[in-house]
Amino acid sequence: MLKQTIIIAACAVALFFCGCSKEVVNKQTNTANKTCMQFIQHDPELTCFSAALERIELSKDITWLESGPYTFFAPSDASFKKAGLDLQTIKTYDKEALKKIIYGHILNGRLGGIGGGGFYNIKARSLLKDYLPVVSRNYFGLFLNGCNSTAAADLGDGVVQKINGVALPGTQTIWETIQTYPELSMFVELIKKSKNDRHPGYMDFTRLLQEGVNTPDLKWPNSTALCPTNEAFARIGYQTPEDFDRLDLVQVIGLIFQHVSYDYSFTSDYLQSYLLEPGSNVLKKGRSVVFPRLLQTNIKASNGAIHIIDQVIL
Repeated sequence: MLKQTIIIAACAVALFFCGCSKEVVNKQTNTANKTCMQFIQHDPELTCFSAALERIELSKDITWLESGPYTFFAPSDASFKKAGLDLQTIKTYDKEALKKIIYGHILNGRLGGIGGGGFYNIKARSLLKDYLPVVSRNYFGLFLNGCNSTAAADLGDGVVQKINGVALPGTQTIWETIQTYPELSMFVELIKKSKNDRHPGYMDFTRLLQEGVNTPDLKWPNSTALCPTNEAFARIGYQTPEDFDRLDLVQVIGLIFQHVSYDYSFTSDYLQSYLLEPGSNVLKKGRSVVFPRLLQTNIKASNGAIHIIDQVIL
């Protein structure tokens, strides 16, 4: 009797966790005679991704031919357009540069296919050597670097996941990346203020966002940066870098700490922690009456993630 009770309880728990998800269940199941490449070629929403695969000549790649199965995280045509890549651009795009983008979307194994349940957050292997994109699955669905899978097809030689964004592989560090955005120049100047040779015991955020920290007392390899725009700083009285001179070193570091956190946090993680509502760009972070809005999200760097926000978090 006790054994039967335990079995029933275990089944109930399993059913509970399987049912507690907003993830869209795979609606397309295909027979083994249809491959991932064939599926992508015939999907009207994946013409850009299909053209990219043809452009980089994936079918001739020995690694691809001799390995598998793979999961294709295929951005929709709308996602490519949002990233500034249309069909004509892709057909003339530099092959090696395009290969780095596309290979970062082709991951080893069957991810999110039928029977692939459970919640997880992992760094997965991709066709792009030494690049480990973050794949997560939570209550709200399956994500690649924060880009949500909107539909899936379980096929004979792998899985195709349609995603709502282009997960560009980050080749530069957070520190290098944010310096390429003119609208983040004030945030860059604020971070520079944390570097102070007279107080070596304080956190140097230029170093943290460039190479991480690895000391006996602190292991901090990856970060997430919420980056306020120049307009956001101007609204609270910081219009030029000299305005930061009003802050002492402790205040500078305290302000930066409001915007830099440990490890990767994509929008999928903010959804899971209820800091972000589905379909909203308002991030419930900080003590202000009005929360910041996410202007640009899931910018992948080699050592973390970047999001651009419209407000300084106080």
